[in-house]
Amino acid sequence: MLSFGDRVKEMTIVSGVGNYTFAGAYVGMRGFLATLGAGATCQYCAESATSWEIGEGTINIAGYITRDKVISSSNGNALVSWPSNSYVTLYDTVTSDLLQNLVRKGVTVASAGVLSVNQGNARWYPPNNCTVTAWDAWVGTASSGGNIGFAARKNGAVVATGAVLAGLYRMTHTAIAIPLTTSDYLTLDVTTVGTTVVGSDLTVRFTI
Repeated sequence: MLSFGDRVKEMTIVSGVGNYTFAGAYVGMRGFLATLGAGATCQYCAESATSWEIGEGTINIAGYITRDKVISSSNGNALVSWPSNSYVTLYDTVTSDLLQNLVRKGVTVASAGVLSVNQGNARWYPPNNCTVTAWDAWVGTASSGGNIGFAARKNGAVVATGAVLAGLYRMTHTAIAIPLTTSDYLTLDVTTVGTTVVGSDLTVRFTI
């Protein structure tokens, strides 16, 4: 689970693609370790001159934050390799992708493990009358040699189809329209998988 803190901004020292070592909070601001605590995972933005990196990391009691996941960066969305002993400004942030996910209300349906073509039988019944207005999807392992295709069924009939394309990890937020009453139900089929790498851990989120 991600942790957040107000007015967290700190100078760090870093070499290459190593960890960001805390070197003290800016005047009037707060430090990562003191505010979020050891073991906390947070989103950060690192900046120095024209180089920058937005990612997720874990705060260590020894006084540094790891660089676990890069979300975007000036280095083609890969880790920035900083010059030796660079001083880099680091502050706690919330990415636009996370904010979009937080404001979207919906339900998720998952197919865990290595994927195979199958017709889903787990049913989701809405608690009240509603309309599914969009959906998005992501996988734990990307496929190759073919897309990961899926279909939503309403009361057994296919009403929408989508796919996470081969080599990618998610399908972007896509508008659909599925009106539902409390007597309706949705199921999810896996319709295609990769031929070289089939892919794994499909999650589909229906936005209501």
